[in-house]
Amino acid sequence: MDIFNKEKLQELQKENKEIKKLLVDLNKKLIQLEANSEEWDSYQKWKEMKDNFPDIEQMFELKKLKNHVQEYDYASNLHKKVVKEILKSQLKKAKAYSLTGHNSKATFEIQKKDLLDLGNMVSILIKNHKDSIDVIIKKIKKNKDLKIVDMLKLYGIEADWILGSE
Repeated sequence: MDIFNKEKLQELQKENKEIKKLLVDLNKKLIQLEANSEEWDSYQKWKEMKDNFPDIEQMFELKKLKNHVQEYDYASNLHKKVVKEILKSQLKKAKAYSLTGHNSKATFEIQKKDLLDLGNMVSILIKNHKDSIDVIIKKIKKNKDLKIVDMLKLYGIEADWILGSE
């Protein structure tokens, strides 16, 4: 009988090892392809857009817009924290007055003034960033550069506001 043929069994085991080796190699190649797919996607986007990049001035405007938005968000969060601290200070002041009624009034008034000054400075910073953002957006909308719209859409960024009415 062929079932107990040692040579045939050894041959089948050898084929099995070769198949396992091929599977391991294929798995390694698949992992490598998955790792390179992000780079490939970026390259494909670049290849598609390389001849359609907007002018450098528009690109700088977009970069400035991004920076102003980030700083605006940071300043807004800071302002919220300052307002919270002012409220806490007022609460401390009310508690201290009810307990002591002397000498702590001057300390709390100084703290309150400092916090209010900080709040005002942050408010001015927020307004300046908001104004800068508005100026850049108006400038971009005025130019209605279709290359920017196409490039932003390619990266999945909503850009219809550029084409909208002023």
